Amino acid sequence: MQIKKIHMQHLRNEELFQYITDFKSLISEYPPESMGITDQYQKFLSLYANADDVLEQIRKSQYTAEIAQADIERDTTFLGFRNVVKGMQSHFNSEKSKAAANLMIVFDQYGNISKKNYSEETALIHNFLQEMRGKFAPDVEVIGLQEWVDMLDQNNQEFSSLMLQRNEETSQKTNLKMKDLRKEIEDCYVDIIRRIEAVTILQSDHSLTDVVNKLNANITRYKNTLAQREGRAAAPKSQLIDSIAKKPSQK
Repeated sequence: MQIKKIHMQHLRNEELFQYITDFKSLISEYPPESMGITDQYQKFLSLYANADDVLEQIRKSQYTAEIAQADIERDTTFLGFRNVVKGMQSHFNSEKSKAAANLMIVFDQYGNISKKNYSEETALIHNFLQEMRGKFAPDVEVIGLQEWVDMLDQNNQEFSSLMLQRNEETSQKTNLKMKDLRKEIEDCYVDIIRRIEAVTILQSDHSLTDVVNKLNANITRYKNTLAQREGRAAAPKSQLIDSIAKKPSQK
């Protein structure tokens, strides 16, 4: 029986790791010696552990603590802003108390944004600030809280900047360390696949039919993922070509 081929070089680092994790899980259900891959499988397990270590370093970036602190700062500013506005609702000046009440409606709509994940909170604060500087700008001005808007904006931008720096750092680290490791993993994987195929040809009882079917099913799943991604990437170009073709000529 033949095992389907997959272009592993097209898989992103995390996708590749998940693929070899699935592969390891399927292979581990059968004795390596029955597939003629005893030495190759041990090498594969060693490479797998190395890949796991490299990717784990991403989660322990030096920016992690700074990002957590920046998140606390923006949460504190948002909560402080909210508390000031809440108190201003009791202001003796009716114009100011009314403006504060209008702003509290917005705060209530956004709720406790500190409970959201990093990306979602960043987007919510961005939208919140747009409202504070747009429709509700007159209310902010009436109660004189523009400095709170500016500080929250500054906090959110600093947080976003740290996230971008961490993403760039981890991307560079991963690419540098994974480049050679990926080649070793792919070579080892191909060697294992060839040996399994050879054993299936030699064995008349087809005892490895089950593992081959499972491997092919898993490969098909990942190939579909790659095809979908390539399709999405090609869509804008094809849409542009269609729009140009349909556009009436100008004279």
